[in-house]
Amino acid sequence: MTRPFRSQLLLGILAFALSACATIPGQPPTEEMLAATPEGALQLAARKSKAEATRFEQDGRLRESLERWKIVLTIEPSNAEARKKEKELGAKIQEEAQRHIMAGKELLQRQKKDAAQHELLAALRLDPSNREVLDQLYKSEEQLGE
Repeated sequence: MTRPFRSQLLLGILAFALSACATIPGQPPTEEMLAATPEGALQLAARKSKAEATRFEQDGRLRESLERWKIVLTIEPSNAEARKKEKELGAKIQEEAQRHIMAGKELLQRQKKDAAQHELLAALRLDPSNREVLDQLYKSEEQLGE
């Protein structure tokens, strides 16, 4: 081999090697690509939980929305949007539960057991650990019977 030919061959190999290292900007990672790594799977789960939380809130399903935002916070503890939504929804749930409790108490005073229990159960769906709701439901059975 002649010297110029070898130089050209080496330059060609070098150019080929460098072009193989070049990256071509592509599309954002697909769900399959994200799910392939633990970090990606968490990112995907957070993205899906955010979408579900938004959809649930729009549908008026506040408890389910709050639970999805808590999932996002578990995955991404520094997520400011999720932290804000958790506080907003918590306050809104407490407000709605209190509204249902007050309506239930009023209906109990008017001897409307079924309507009162409906309101109290609505409050319980919003706030399952609310002891006041459980007490009122018990009183409705005790006071008004079946």
